[in-house]
Amino acid sequence: MGEAVLPEGNCHIGNAMTTRGDGRADQGLPRPVGPYNKWIWTPQQVSRPEDGLNLKMDILNLSAQWAKSEVFSARIVWLFSIIEMLAAIGFWYLGRTPMAKAFIWPLLVAGVFIALVGVGLFLANNPRIDQFERKARLNPDAFVQSEIQRTEKSQRELSLVFKILPVVIVLAAIVILAAPASIWRAIAIIVIINVALLMMVDSNTEARNNIYHHEISTSPK
Repeated sequence: MGEAVLPEGNCHIGNAMTTRGDGRADQGLPRPVGPYNKWIWTPQQVSRPEDGLNLKMDILNLSAQWAKSEVFSARIVWLFSIIEMLAAIGFWYLGRTPMAKAFIWPLLVAGVFIALVGVGLFLANNPRIDQFERKARLNPDAFVQSEIQRTEKSQRELSLVFKILPVVIVLAAIVILAAPASIWRAIAIIVIINVALLMMVDSNTEARNNIYHHEISTSPK
């Protein structure tokens, strides 16, 4: 394959800068945006600075990858819900002690609850993949602004979540210490397990949201 030759003068691809062999810097090579996507532009994809097409497509790709990551999180949540329901069946079929029997209903209820959380995640984020494309093509600037506002709201909500969930774990631990009855101990243990699961999922959601917010906030307008 022949070597790509850069034309004389300034060549624009997004906002990336390259240096020619003679030491002059000009815009020519692509740059990656965030951890979600690979290279979007190649050295041969030289675009005019006035149309901004490559930059818009890069932002759209970043947004779509973020939504797909959230949909994947929903599938992970569903997997945990299936495990909990199977565990409930196992305690029902094999359990012989009162403690084992006490886990059946808490596990079933928790499994259904976690499954509903997964459904909520899926329904909230799966349609966004197509919605992002329509909105970005219709009005790219308005789309970026709406995403900045939405991710800022998500940051505040997730911050509140990580203040509430640890308190729930502490209260459940107190129940284990204070209530010796099997059913209360089983409920408290299942609550701790599921809250820890939600914190694990939300930790990854928060990390993706922060990176996504940073990338769209600092992307060239």
